[in-house]
Amino acid sequence: MSQARMERRLEAILFADVVGYSRLTGRDEVGTWWRLQNVLRNVVRPNFKAHAGRIVRIKGDGILVEFPSAVEAVVSAVALQQAMAERNTILADAQRIELRIGINLGDIVTSSDDIHGDGVNIACRLEPLAEPGGICISATVHEHVHAKLSYSFDNRGERALKNIALPVVVYALGPQSIASLPRDHSRLDMHRKAWPWYMAALAVGSLCVAALWAHLGSSGQTTAVQTRLANTPAASIPESKALTSKPAQSIVVLPFTNAAHDPDQEYFADGLTEDLTTDLSRIPGAFVIAPATAFTYKGKPVDVRQVGSDLSVRYALQGSARKVMDSVRINAQLVDTSNASQLWAERFMGEVAQLARMQDQITQRIAAALKVALVEAESQRGLRERPNNPNAVDLTMRAAALLNMQASRETTRRARELFEAALRLSPDHVPALNGLAQVMLVQWQSTWYPRASEEHLEELDRVVNKALAVKPDDALATYLRGYVLKRMRKDLSQALAAFERAITLDPNLAVAHNYVGQIKVFLGRANEAAEHTLRAIELSPRDPQLALWYYQLALTYIHQQRYDEAVEWGRRSVQVNPNLRYPYRVLAAALALSGRVDEARTIAAEMLRRYPKETIRAFLTREAWANSVYRAGQEREILGMRLAGIPE
Repeated sequence: MSQARMERRLEAILFADVVGYSRLTGRDEVGTWWRLQNVLRNVVRPNFKAHAGRIVRIKGDGILVEFPSAVEAVVSAVALQQAMAERNTILADAQRIELRIGINLGDIVTSSDDIHGDGVNIACRLEPLAEPGGICISATVHEHVHAKLSYSFDNRGERALKNIALPVVVYALGPQSIASLPRDHSRLDMHRKAWPWYMAALAVGSLCVAALWAHLGSSGQTTAVQTRLANTPAASIPESKALTSKPAQSIVVLPFTNAAHDPDQEYFADGLTEDLTTDLSRIPGAFVIAPATAFTYKGKPVDVRQVGSDLSVRYALQGSARKVMDSVRINAQLVDTSNASQLWAERFMGEVAQLARMQDQITQRIAAALKVALVEAESQRGLRERPNNPNAVDLTMRAAALLNMQASRETTRRARELFEAALRLSPDHVPALNGLAQVMLVQWQSTWYPRASEEHLEELDRVVNKALAVKPDDALATYLRGYVLKRMRKDLSQALAAFERAITLDPNLAVAHNYVGQIKVFLGRANEAAEHTLRAIELSPRDPQLALWYYQLALTYIHQQRYDEAVEWGRRSVQVNPNLRYPYRVLAAALALSGRVDEARTIAAEMLRRYPKETIRAFLTREAWANSVYRAGQEREILGMRLAGIPE
């Protein structure tokens, strides 16, 4: 993380914990984990967000949340327990997840994104005192809310709490009392806070759905999820003319089939379907059908061409999940709904014992691969349908397809021309602005830029600024801002903050994870760096930038003095893309430092043939970072470069 800054403030703190979590996991570890993730995604997070709560951390089955108001914290807790009780009514006892909640108002200490202090500790100690499905609050909270909320809290008297110096007066609200409370708190303007739910109700009619779809399809750059009534089959919704135009990158994740035909494994396939829908919805420009609609096809024979017509989507993701003994196998395929042709397919395998830990990795890898496949498919569709009259989206897709290829001087030149052509048609098209910035970044890294280095970086800075002016919370543009801060402004702390912010906006943005690792090397924290780059590779194992990530691992291991591992990753980097300059330098240095000087000189000679200006001075000018620990590692790099015969 960037430099920690500690401060004190008064906050309402809520701590929630799953009742009997050890018992539930002992009975069904994987199933319990899946159900908890579903609850967090569909109930817990939306509830806290609607009441201005910030989830500080989720560790195991414990959830720590801060609120700017004690009233908001209590109202949120009541709404959450009501939603959980309603959810549990249709579940068997063994599948129910119940929460206990404790709330306190007090002084807290903040450090980076975490919070500490007695204000937090008291909330955590109050939680076990609550009944399952109930809430316990401190007297401080009660003092702030009792005149504003008509909740009948029971006074439980003073309680001595572990590691808390003074006794705390505790007030409790049991599950029966919570169930009797109204769901609508008009005096708190809850209508305003719950507007997404009311808007969803208004969108039940097919004409509203059609109008929304047509509007989003015309924008070409809005990520959206379209929702139908969960119990209404897609075929029963009247067809509208507005649905005849299929938005670019529109897709439905059809329910994954349970290939084992074991009812006890049904949750696994269903959970995978929901998680893939969530991950795909983060792809810029994607239009993803909500799971509620997708699940109306569950258990039915599916003709993807009919699905495409019913839902007005261009693509469908189909798949199956199967657990056999101690392993799990997942098959996925992307299909063009216009002709049922398969565009992409892959198989994923893992161990059941590790399923809880690898679940996110599986869905993120599928989403990353699909992102590339969707871009390529849209590029080819635009060429077929509008070969002589492309629009801004067509041009952007064609350029993005080139950007997904192995980088070379020619592919980057052509991609840049297409992005610039798209921007002439639509100057504020954020995907084209981001794409142009990405191309310029690759050009700079490989000295393929058409003008002076500083002029190129200044132009890159202008493009990134414009993208952020149009869309300030765009994850990709935020990552690109981090690169400008690093390379042009030489501000490593701010660059690191930008990369971490990009990951907050899009946890699947693999390239940002890699750059967090790189910045940590430059800050002298090489021992922390490899995990970030490995995370990038895990998220996108076929990424167009894979060669640069392998290079980064080689660099990291040189700074850790693990030269054999540096050689291994350096070799991979050169093999994946022999057109780039950095991998040759780091491989030559690693080979020399590991004692293989002759081979190092061969690699260095090839680099100098391709990039004759890549000298030690050029390297020092480019990477002139001040941290003393980094400088010591850099001296080892330079020693290896000299041994390999790279000139001064």
